[in-house]
Amino acid sequence: MIDTYIDVPDGSHSVVIGLGGQGGYGGYKERDNGLNGTNSSFRTLTAIGGGGGGGTAREIAPGNGGSGGGAGHGIPPGTGVSGQGNRGGSYSNSQGSSGGGGAGGVGGDQVGLSRGGHGGPGRYSDISGTNTAYAGGGGGCLNTGYGTEDSRQGQGGVGGGGKSGKGDKVITAGSPVNGVNGLGGGGGSGGWDGDWFSGQTGGKGGNGIVIIRYKVA
Repeated sequence: MIDTYIDVPDGSHSVVIGLGGQGGYGGYKERDNGLNGTNSSFRTLTAIGGGGGGGTAREIAPGNGGSGGGAGHGIPPGTGVSGQGNRGGSYSNSQGSSGGGGAGGVGGDQVGLSRGGHGGPGRYSDISGTNTAYAGGGGGCLNTGYGTEDSRQGQGGVGGGGKSGKGDKVITAGSPVNGVNGLGGGGGSGGWDGDWFSGQTGGKGGNGIVIIRYKVA
């Protein structure tokens, strides 16, 4: 979130930096949805942590948050908060998952057989002095039992979002990429190999950031 003006009196003030959520598991066993990130805050402003991604192989809902988690098996996407982020991508079949929502756009839908949705784009700001994208969504997983091409992986959204993994049955495992700390990007989804009881743990979401810009008299 971006606020153009906030009254800050003289004195000490607390700043809270939100932590990125842990990735979920790409197979059927154990908990397989991602966990929501925590909030970042300064005085009256609070940026809500991003929603965790949904389960790939089980019908476990993605999280709602500043931006929503991408949908997995048979579940609607997570919702975002108006003015902060966007919903995750939608689900179309059981062989992959969609991308997480970003601050600047919705998560990419999971389209076709075993093709992960891309993470939603982050939002650009020059508050630091450099035009930078923040809070990109994490990429959705692919099921390598139905394809091995790199192009099938869900790519992370611009603004620190992580790319998904590639699974571990048909090809050598490719680790999911964590979101970038200080940009608040979402972690990439864990790859799934088509076996109900194997897969990868998804990438961790990036920690948040609070930037305060003020005029010196």
